[in-house]
Amino acid sequence: MNKNTVLVILARFSRYAFLVLVGSLAMHIFVLTGDYLLVDRFTIDLKSDFLSAAFSFPMLPVVGAYAFLLAIGVVLWHRASHAIAEAHRVEMELNKQEAVRTALQKLTVSMAESLAVHNAEIVRWIDLQNRRGNQVSDRLVNASRGIGEALANLSRLAFDTGYHDPRALLEAAGAEAGESVPSRPDQVAGGS
Repeated sequence: MNKNTVLVILARFSRYAFLVLVGSLAMHIFVLTGDYLLVDRFTIDLKSDFLSAAFSFPMLPVVGAYAFLLAIGVVLWHRASHAIAEAHRVEMELNKQEAVRTALQKLTVSMAESLAVHNAEIVRWIDLQNRRGNQVSDRLVNASRGIGEALANLSRLAFDTGYHDPRALLEAAGAEAGESVPSRPDQVAGGS
């Protein structure tokens, strides 16, 4: 779980716990003041008639306070469980993105190795033809140079940008090719 997420959960819990404490103290003081001013003194006999004494009129504020605290506890539990579930979802999403990035980088390495091997064969053949004094087509030389530049760009895009933002990859690739990248998805599909 992310450290910031834990801090957010603890901050929320602390805030609500403080509110519950202050609310309980205020309710307790209110009930005691009302009891002192409004109710005649009496004794509660819990031994002989427990249920009648426990739920008598003077005890109802205490029962209400317990119900209030229980309700606050349930709300806090509910919110904490949702916050933990959200933190878990975010963490799983980050792990998924990291796995995709790593897989794409491995795929890029594999493709680059294959292309580099074949391009190296072309470069050796061009070099051999030049040493023998044979003329080599400019198209072939330019194509080999283009493959080398494409490999360098592919490596830079895969490892420098890290596949974090596909839009940034498109813009970087388009800028290097001298092309403009559409600003809206519907422009790619031939829309306005």
